[in-house]
Amino acid sequence: MLRNYHLIWLFCCFTFQVEAKKVVQNGDNSTFFEGTWHELLAEAQVQRKPILLDFQTSWCGPCRWMERNVFMDENVKTFLSGRVLVYKVDAEKGQGIQLADIYEPNGFPTYLCLTWNGDVLHKFSGLKKQKEFMNEIDFGISTTRKPDNQQDKLNLIEAVSIEKQVVLSPENLKNIDFLRDYIENNGRDLQISNQIMDSFFELLPEKERLLDENIELLIDFNSNFNSKTGQFIFKNRAAFSYRNTRSLQTALINFYEDIVATKDSELLYEFIDYEMAFSMPSINFAPQVRAEKTRLRFLEDIGDEVSLKPAVKNYINRYLLNFDFAFLESTIDASLKNISDSLRAKSAEIWSERETLLKKGFINEINEQMGFYALKYAELASVESDLETALEWSKASHQYLKKPDLILNSAKIMAMLGDFSGSVKLAKQSLHLAQKNKEDTTYITRFLDEFKN
Repeated sequence: MLRNYHLIWLFCCFTFQVEAKKVVQNGDNSTFFEGTWHELLAEAQVQRKPILLDFQTSWCGPCRWMERNVFMDENVKTFLSGRVLVYKVDAEKGQGIQLADIYEPNGFPTYLCLTWNGDVLHKFSGLKKQKEFMNEIDFGISTTRKPDNQQDKLNLIEAVSIEKQVVLSPENLKNIDFLRDYIENNGRDLQISNQIMDSFFELLPEKERLLDENIELLIDFNSNFNSKTGQFIFKNRAAFSYRNTRSLQTALINFYEDIVATKDSELLYEFIDYEMAFSMPSINFAPQVRAEKTRLRFLEDIGDEVSLKPAVKNYINRYLLNFDFAFLESTIDASLKNISDSLRAKSAEIWSERETLLKKGFINEINEQMGFYALKYAELASVESDLETALEWSKASHQYLKKPDLILNSAKIMAMLGDFSGSVKLAKQSLHLAQKNKEDTTYITRFLDEFKN
């Protein structure tokens, strides 16, 4: 039964993925673009469309309100479909952490209108009614950005690409003045290759590499930490103040993709060190927890299910089931020590409110992760006891946080165990709650439809 249901489950997942890709390919932008950041930029370039980047978090109530009341509105769907590619990211998960470092959202939700290559045109935040939301986007892509300006930029990049063939000649790669001029003049519009950056770096006398004018170029235009330039920046990171540049974050993304492509687990730990040094510290989790999340992401991306299964179990048992809030109290105490006696009482009251909000956010995040990884563990299950463990975790994720997607995760795992009546019952609870919250119910009804056949 377990093996047969897994086959059915995989087929359903595959069917859903094919249908989701069809939505994107048919140009129905009523849903968000599905794919990686680089796939998004490539698609935006092909379609000559700007991007609407939507920063959210799992615990953000206003984000859910915008999804239900704005993005689901038919007029808004029609408005977006002909104008932009919409890309939703969780600022506290996966690649969203790095994108948040690049674009620095002002709270959640934050929306950015971007050119096809990621340059910022307009930025706005918070709850917006339908008309106000559309006006903000219209301003960002129509008033701020003229079509002829975009074409000029495309022409410039095309010209630079042709010129780049000349740049890579042996003579130019040995000419430090030529390389400096090329990087300074073209780095804002074109990603400078590792070969050019490393050539420039090696030509710099060692005693001049940390001079302001040189480290500025090395940091701002390095595109991969898996290079001589990138390794130098990391090794000497204490010699210059913290910088949150787009190039540094692009370098992190490129380095990670190189590691996934080569499945190099040794380089992964080097990447985690870089990520900790050059990414915004996570308010939710300590560094070692974030490092473990990155490792799980890597194992999933390379398809190493043998290693992923025990890693998921360890992560849930060690970090999610036994989450420690002690660091919150120590942070608050340290902050209050620097405040005068006359203000300490009022500050303590404000911090108490802040602590409550932070704990609520942490609990929401923990439950979201518990539900996600419980289902992931179930998909990796080889024996029935694994499914039973996954179901316990999944039910714990919505014991206090009643969310349709978390409840549906439990329904899916119950179906894997062969408890179809219990699965349908939970799925209907999920559907009722989603309808009550005016959320999208397509993914729930699709699951229930499987039991009608």
